[in-house]
Amino acid sequence: MKRLSATGAAALAAVAIGALSAPPAAAASSDCQPGWFCMWDDSSYRGRWLSSPAQNVSNVGTYMNDRMTSYWNRTDQWITVYYDSGYRGCLFAIPPGGSDAAVDPDLNDRVTSFAVGQWC
Repeated sequence: MKRLSATGAAALAAVAIGALSAPPAAAASSDCQPGWFCMWDDSSYRGRWLSSPAQNVSNVGTYMNDRMTSYWNRTDQWITVYYDSGYRGCLFAIPPGGSDAAVDPDLNDRVTSFAVGQWC
């Protein structure tokens, strides 16, 4: 019975983690799916990346924390990025379809959370 419970818990964890996608290898901008918000740690949409459907993410995790240098908002909603977890410290808002191959130096490597439909 414990084995079944552990398997069920692992399946639920996989579903929860599946909402954010952080492939171990680098990704091209073409890998950012329509309807998703994507960020990369290098300019020109290269390097580590994280992609998420249009949803609030209170902490991007250690994989991408304070690493965003380029982004592409392929959703039909505004995305606001914050320098702290829990949507604190608004940095800027990204319109639907907005992208930047290299954010301004004062915004580089500062994003920790992002939210849908909110503005600074």
